[in-house]
Amino acid sequence: MIPKRVRPWVTEQVDRISRRLHNESPHELRLESPPSADPRPRHGYGRPRHAALERLLAGHDDTFRAELEAITEFEDDLCRIEPGAAGAADPCWINPWLPPLDVASLYSYVRRRKPARYVEVGSGNSTTVVARARRDADLSTEITSIDPSPRRGIDDLCDRVVRQPLEVADLGVFRELEPGDVVFVDGSHRVFTNSDATVMILDVLPELPHGVLVGIHDILWPDDYLPEWSQYWWSEQYLVGALLLGEPSWLRPTLACHYVAGRPDLVRPLDRMWESPALRGADRWGTALWLAIERESTLDEKETS
Repeated sequence: MIPKRVRPWVTEQVDRISRRLHNESPHELRLESPPSADPRPRHGYGRPRHAALERLLAGHDDTFRAELEAITEFEDDLCRIEPGAAGAADPCWINPWLPPLDVASLYSYVRRRKPARYVEVGSGNSTTVVARARRDADLSTEITSIDPSPRRGIDDLCDRVVRQPLEVADLGVFRELEPGDVVFVDGSHRVFTNSDATVMILDVLPELPHGVLVGIHDILWPDDYLPEWSQYWWSEQYLVGALLLGEPSWLRPTLACHYVAGRPDLVRPLDRMWESPALRGADRWGTALWLAIERESTLDEKETS
C-alpha cells in the first residue's frame, strides 16, 4: 500500500508517464512549461480575424478565383478519385490529413504545370495525389519524398526517398529545382531551433528559383489554428504570417485554401464538383497556402533588354 504522504507524487508520476505513452493525438506535444498563459486561438473562432492578413489575402481575390476556375478543367478526372482509399497507393477524398480542397488544388497544379520535379516534405496522402496526377497525364515528373516516417506506404510511388527529417537532410535537392517545379510542405509545423519548419522558411524558401510553386499545409490565415489543435503547439503559420506581412517582392500568394473555403463567391466554380457522388460526405475545406516564387530579372537579362 502506498503511504498517504507520497500518493500525490505517485499519482503525478503515473499521469505523466501515461500522457507520454498514450498521447491523445500523434500531433500532441506535452510541455512542462506551456509557452502561453492562454492557449486559446487569438484570431477567429469568436474573436476578430487577423485584419492585416485578411486585407492582404483579399487583395489576391482575382488570382484565387482564377486558380479555382482552373481546377474545373480536371473535374472529370478528380471525380474518379474514390471517397475512401481503394488501395495503399490510391488517393481519396475523405481522410484525416489532406482535405478535399487541398487534394483538388495539388492535383490541378501538377496537371497544369507538368513539373519536372516535385519535392514534398512530409508524405502520405499528398504523394498519392501527385502520383495519380502523373499517371492520368502521363507525366515524367520525378517525385521526391522527404519524411522520416510517412503515414502511408508510398515508397513505390517515389523516384527518390529521403527517410530523414528535413533539418538533417541534404538540401541539395532544392537547388536542382527549375521554373515549373512544385514543392509541398507538410512537416512538424513547429518553429524551434533547427526544426524542419525553421529550415524550410528561413533556409530553403528564400533560395528557391523563380517559377517554383510552393504549397505549405495547415496555414489557416486570417484565422488562427483551430481550437482543437491547441495541444499541438504548432507555430509554423506565425512565421509564415510574418513573412506575408512583410510583402516580399519575390513571393506571391496564388491560392489560400482556408481563406477561399469561407468565401462562397470565390469557390462557386467548384459547386458542381462538390456535388459529385465521389465527394458526398467530404468537407469542402482546405488548409494549403500556395505561393509562387517570382524573382526579378537577372542582371544579364537587364543588360540585354
